[in-house]
Amino acid sequence: MIDWWKLFWVMLPAGIANMIPPMAVKLWPKWNTPIDMGKSWNGKRIFGDHKTVRGFVTGILAAEIVFLLLKNITIREVNHPLPWFFGAIMGIGALSGDAIKSFFKRRLNIPSGVSWFPWDQTDWFFGIVVVSLPWVIFNWVEVLVMLTVGLFLHLLFKVLGYLLKLNKTLI
Repeated sequence: MIDWWKLFWVMLPAGIANMIPPMAVKLWPKWNTPIDMGKSWNGKRIFGDHKTVRGFVTGILAAEIVFLLLKNITIREVNHPLPWFFGAIMGIGALSGDAIKSFFKRRLNIPSGVSWFPWDQTDWFFGIVVVSLPWVIFNWVEVLVMLTVGLFLHLLFKVLGYLLKLNKTLI
């Protein structure tokens, strides 16, 4: 059985958090301090220049705003009331999954901006599943649906980002 509302409440804030950082570049171009502060580990950057404080802060704030809007617009909640900060948690999960994937890309000498399919498209999903566990439990069908929908939406928005000149590569 799939609880579509649960998936919506988890995926929408996380998806927004994952999409906002490239747009934040246009809004705050100078606020680009890397979260690894330019540090290296074993001669390689920890996360790289594309994982910035700007991206984390704007992604987490956007996820929280979306969650609070959802919470105030709807009366249906996931299994039990979610804490007011659940959107921020989803943003942290999505962006942390992305940062962890970047750590491994750097170890494998895959340059920033070069696609690493399917990990570039699913990294955020793994982060949100882990951080949402204290509040939301997913069955295997819901995990499969989230992974499939998340992959499709990520690819769709990458194409849109490319067409809007926010992304340098199509996929």
